[in-house]
Amino acid sequence: MITFEKGKKAKDDLIVKINGHQLTYRELAEICVQLCKNEDKIYPFPYQGGSYLKNFLVECMDARDVTGGVLNKYHLNEKKEPEIKPEPNPMPESVSNRPKPEETQKSSPEKKSLSGVIDFPVPAPPMPKSVEEKS
Repeated sequence: MITFEKGKKAKDDLIVKINGHQLTYRELAEICVQLCKNEDKIYPFPYQGGSYLKNFLVECMDARDVTGGVLNKYHLNEKKEPEIKPEPNPMPESVSNRPKPEETQKSSPEKKSLSGVIDFPVPAPPMPKSVEEKS
């Protein structure tokens, strides 16, 4: 999370913090360099690569703002809404929809499946992740 706090050096001084850590110029520069290097990998010559990002940043710095015009110029204003995924059900449907114990037949015979694994009338709950990963 990026936050801004009142600084002490001037009346309108702001301190930029990321997750509670004050961002330094060196850290900001290292981030920008790594982003440019990554753009060079994604868009190698004859494409602009990191120069595209550098030019975008220079225009933002010159304007002292991230304007809609600059975002449009660099095709960055076409932000798609993030896909909202429903919260995963902690219990699989096969478990959450199973009949309550009083609804099951107590004398249900077990049957063998073709795989040789015993199929129970009521599905067993999912295995913990630590057990699933080992198998």
